[in-house]
Amino acid sequence: MPIAQFPILKLIPERWVPSRRFAQKTERNNTNVFAKARALVEERRARGDLRDSVADRFLQGAIKSDVPLTVSQVNNTLLGTLHQGASEATTSGTLTSILLLAKHPNVQEKAQTELDRICGTKRLPRWSDHNDLLYINCIVKEGLRIRPVYVDPGELLTMLTGTCRAPNSIPYRAKEDTWYDGMLIPKGATVFLPVYALNHTYYDDAEVYNPDRYVNHRESSSAYAGADYRNRDHYAFGAGRRFCAGIQLGERTLWRMIAKILWAFKIEPAIDENGTLIKVETGADAFEGGLALRPKPFKVRFVPRSARHAEVIRQTALGVEEFLREWE
Repeated sequence: MPIAQFPILKLIPERWVPSRRFAQKTERNNTNVFAKARALVEERRARGDLRDSVADRFLQGAIKSDVPLTVSQVNNTLLGTLHQGASEATTSGTLTSILLLAKHPNVQEKAQTELDRICGTKRLPRWSDHNDLLYINCIVKEGLRIRPVYVDPGELLTMLTGTCRAPNSIPYRAKEDTWYDGMLIPKGATVFLPVYALNHTYYDDAEVYNPDRYVNHRESSSAYAGADYRNRDHYAFGAGRRFCAGIQLGERTLWRMIAKILWAFKIEPAIDENGTLIKVETGADAFEGGLALRPKPFKVRFVPRSARHAEVIRQTALGVEEFLREWE
């Protein structure tokens, strides 16, 4: 939050800061939504309908917080932050890869050759295939590198307009005086991690979408998160002690979605009412966002790769519907 980083902003009268009023309204709305979600869970449990979920485990005491939490904090954290953080980041990251893949059919073909070799046409890829589907791993990493989901708004402004940026990402605090490139970073100084800039600094042709740059980073991103910076794959999940706590869940979910989409479909440009292909734009101005960077609305076509692929998709969907009935 800007006020947490720059306390002097608290001195500005509220009537001059519409964003503060908007934040307060949003906080009230979110709190009400998750309080209702909590009430629905408790109502279900009171009927004897107990399920294997994080909320159920917490309410029955199987999961305990190591610090005291109010009812509102439990609702907003347990039912809010965990859900929203995962869904927003995963959705944005998946849309970014879909957009980039639509522009690069050669990347799709390379991944599908690998998918056909490992999975054939009888089944969708599984997480257990990860070590055999290394090019899917490359696609996920490159999407996160070239257009990281979370960038600070100043970086986003710079990316889109070329103007100067002001820091507003997750802050770090210098533990001691440190000299870097002739500059003193004094103890206690606030340091911001420029994710987008880092992801576009340590690679040649950084604006070129090229999953092949990761053929030597065969492991998942969590394996490199604590590595020497010269061997990092990307900084989309952050760095240091404050890198994303959901790094494993986020990357695995992206991997599963991209692998299954590419197994099942060819992603092609959409066609307008005149039968003309709609150009796929992937430059900086094709993206928008505040906290989360995501593509602007775009159109593509998902074309089943064969009748056999389409049938497997239909049968799999039926199984998923059966599984999801437990959570209705």
